[in-house]
Amino acid sequence: MLSENILEMRSWKNSLNDCDREYIAQILEKLPQDSRIIIFLHYWRDIEFEDIAEVLGVRLKEVEFIHNITLRLLSKVFSQKLNEQKRQSREVAA
Repeated sequence: MLSENILEMRSWKNSLNDCDREYIAQILEKLPQDSRIIIFLHYWRDIEFEDIAEVLGVRLKEVEFIHNITLRLLSKVFSQKLNEQKRQSREVAA
C-alpha cells in the first residue's frame, strides 16, 4: 500500500513514534488515490509537479490543484489533532 511505503521511508521512521506513524497511515489511507500519489511522489521522491503530470497523463494545473487541496485538508486534519492533544494536556494538568 502506498501509505505503508511512505511510512517506511527512512526519514519518517526515524522522526515519528509508533502512535504518530499509525495516525499518519490512517490519514493517508483516507485520501483519494490521486492525492496519495501526488503527495508521495512530490515529498518522498522529490519529483517535480511537471514530471508528475507527465507520468500521470494529466495537466500540470490538475496536479497543482490536487496538491493544494490535499495540503489544505491535511493541515485541517493535523490542526484538529494538535488542538485535541492540547486540550487533553490541559485537562490532565488541571
